[in-house]
Amino acid sequence: MVICTVCGDHGLNVAYNVSRGYWHRQFSTTPAKLRKAASSCDICMATTTVLDAYAGWDWDDEITKMNFASKPGVAMVLWWLDKNDKAERNVQLYSPEGVKAPWPIFAPRHSISSHGASDDAFAIAKTYLFDCLTSHSVCKSNSTRQLPKRLVDVGSFSVAHPFLTECSEQAYRYLALSYCWGEEQRVTTTLQSFEEKQRKIDLSSLPRTLRDAVQIARQMQVQYLWVDSLCIIQDDENDWSVESSHMRSIYQNALFTICADAAQNVHSGIFSLHSLACQSSSLVRGPDGQQHTISIRNSKSFCKPGVTLDDSDTGNPNVQVYPLTRRAWALQERVLSTRILHCNEREISWECKEAFRCECQEPTQTKNRGDLASLQIFGALYERWDLLGFTQAWQKIVGSYTTRELTRDMDRLPALSGIARLVQELLLRHDVDDTYLAGLWRFNLAQDLTWHQSLWRSTLKRPPSYRAPSWSWASVEGRISFSYGVRSKVQIVNSYCAPAGPDPTGKITGGSLTLRGLCIPIEMRIRPAGLLPCKNENGEATSYYCEERHVIRNQTLARSMQIQDHQAHRENLSEADKDFLDAIEGGTAYGNHDFFLDDNGYEPPQFVDKGYKCLLVGESTSGNVRTATGLQYGKLISHWLILKPSDRVSGTYERLGYISSNEVFRCYLREGAQDHVIELV
Repeated sequence: MVICTVCGDHGLNVAYNVSRGYWHRQFSTTPAKLRKAASSCDICMATTTVLDAYAGWDWDDEITKMNFASKPGVAMVLWWLDKNDKAERNVQLYSPEGVKAPWPIFAPRHSISSHGASDDAFAIAKTYLFDCLTSHSVCKSNSTRQLPKRLVDVGSFSVAHPFLTECSEQAYRYLALSYCWGEEQRVTTTLQSFEEKQRKIDLSSLPRTLRDAVQIARQMQVQYLWVDSLCIIQDDENDWSVESSHMRSIYQNALFTICADAAQNVHSGIFSLHSLACQSSSLVRGPDGQQHTISIRNSKSFCKPGVTLDDSDTGNPNVQVYPLTRRAWALQERVLSTRILHCNEREISWECKEAFRCECQEPTQTKNRGDLASLQIFGALYERWDLLGFTQAWQKIVGSYTTRELTRDMDRLPALSGIARLVQELLLRHDVDDTYLAGLWRFNLAQDLTWHQSLWRSTLKRPPSYRAPSWSWASVEGRISFSYGVRSKVQIVNSYCAPAGPDPTGKITGGSLTLRGLCIPIEMRIRPAGLLPCKNENGEATSYYCEERHVIRNQTLARSMQIQDHQAHRENLSEADKDFLDAIEGGTAYGNHDFFLDDNGYEPPQFVDKGYKCLLVGESTSGNVRTATGLQYGKLISHWLILKPSDRVSGTYERLGYISSNEVFRCYLREGAQDHVIELV
């Protein structure tokens, strides 16, 4: 077997060393080199033959650089950009399933169904379901079998129309649907249409996504289907409140959940052509003199095991962001489901508590990975409890959740209530305080109170209508983040939330926190953007540009606490602060602080006393600092809430923002701070 320097020099020939196996290899070449090597190299000859059949155009002139990669168990992937570095193309070269080519680098791969509604697609889905039901012990371990109040009886293909049925005590096997409503959802169950839908649901009147879901249930031979728009009476507030509080059991107890990933709205449908299906195949003469089939297909956006909950945050251009990943309700529908059948324009894929499977890859076991794969967030915690890991998992879920969209603004808490109830079960199981306070947990209150605007995402905005107390992240719109490792410096005197319905983790009408801690009065203003005077390292006068930002001060200190660079502002520091800086590795600036307002745009350019306060809620340690003596110690960070007198409830305060500061600012803020009991609403 002949191997040329184009691929051999880059290590691809290790694929032929059976004793060593073969490891991930990657290299780049040009079309001209590849074409030239094809006359004497088996791999290059096979590659060019397949590309000629696939491209249908003179790819030699359109491509300037080609990149190859291969790793164990995965066929060779090839990608390139056109001459303008714009049109990216990713393809996979492989042998058809069950066919062993003489070149191990063209590994056999599973075939991908051509269409979501094809017989092949349903056969694959049935295989995934059968394997899970028969071999996955974790997926069988549902603790309850609570049924939804209503289900859609889809019957069979011989039955013209489905209908709505009330569930009895008998066992039902049903599917659940996770999808995007979109702006228009005409076919719903209302008080007026309820009795009619119990007799018949006109299949032809259903939007395409719902019709496709009925077809999936019938093809999978499952008689019942749960769809929120049909199984909840949409204009009955009590029915909606009760049924929405059961989301955890509805999705957890479904045989599997159908995720209409790519459907923009209820009219888009679930089924489509699969872009990852085989594009073309070529017969290539092998070193044995026989003709062998090598196939090629698109490979961009292949599913990867361990895809995070917030797929839009991966930063990987090869991960497809689907409309469903932008929907807030869909987050808990995915997390709570025992099994999921993903349907999109690329392929059929499967997700359960023990495995992730897709048509383009081998099954991958995900048990005990401990990452943010949707069904594993709390799965590992059931088996190995880790309170720190738990709190970080919850806060990552909230961070992902706040990037997503809601049709109804008041659903901010209800759309996460199913996960909150799961969390409560975990806390109770491990004897941890399970009190839930409008998206925060009492046992971890100090750290949960450090929510703030994400540094690299959107700004925050408070909506005009009340939906949560000001100290809850649910009271604002926009992506949030949390500070980690916060040790509480406040005592919880009292806390409560008033639920609007039967679900204590859902919609609320009010809430308050009464805390005891160090408080200091402050004033605040906006400093306009512009050049600020300073001195450089040589003591020469210069200036630097500073963006617009908020500045706070304490009147008793008679100085601003907005210090961006201590070296540039040494003349503004006390001798004690200068000594502190000199002790920190050559006077490096460690005085920065992060300042976040929950809602911008209403502070004056001059300091004004509005009765604002800063409340110390916690402290944390971040990294190590080397001193002049060579000692290292953790950098102490203090975490403060900015509060203003409430306009709604006399004698109370509302959260206005958050400050994270290190030692120098901690000293500034704590100077003159006094112990107070303060109520937040």
